[in-house]
Amino acid sequence: LKEDISSKLKSALNKANHGTLFIQGIEYLAPCLQYQLFLMIQPGTAARTDVLPMDNSDVRIIAAAHKNLAFLVKRESFDRGLYYALNSLVLEIPSINQRREDLIYYFEGYFKQYLQQYNKHLVLTQGAYDCLEKLSWNGNLIQLKSFCERLVLSSHRRSIDEVRIRKL
Repeated sequence: LKEDISSKLKSALNKANHGTLFIQGIEYLAPCLQYQLFLMIQPGTAARTDVLPMDNSDVRIIAAAHKNLAFLVKRESFDRGLYYALNSLVLEIPSINQRREDLIYYFEGYFKQYLQQYNKHLVLTQGAYDCLEKLSWNGNLIQLKSFCERLVLSSHRRSIDEVRIRKL
């Protein structure tokens, strides 16, 4: 299994050569893969492991993590070298819970999309919008999009109020 994942890592790096590789959830990579990735992305070096002979590559890595990598490095559960190699530019994007103006923007876009897709005509009351803003959206946009689809599919009245929002 480890060799299979290692070969996929090498394949992904080769495909991204002279481009960008996006790694979602980098904190979940096994420690041995974190180290191999660190070796592979070192500029001007050829990383060779027992599984992955790799020529020089030119790959920009963008990694996303749901956990604080600096904290994981201190706990020794994330590779220190990889952390510093990736740490040249860090962007912290607040959750949708912390960006209420974006919440309504995305909600309206998803809601409109599903209204068109399912050929429905629904409207939300001001109380429904107020309720939406107070809810916790821990799943961010994925949760919001799924909620909008369920809302459109399960609403049988033209007007949607805060009671319906809370119920759903």
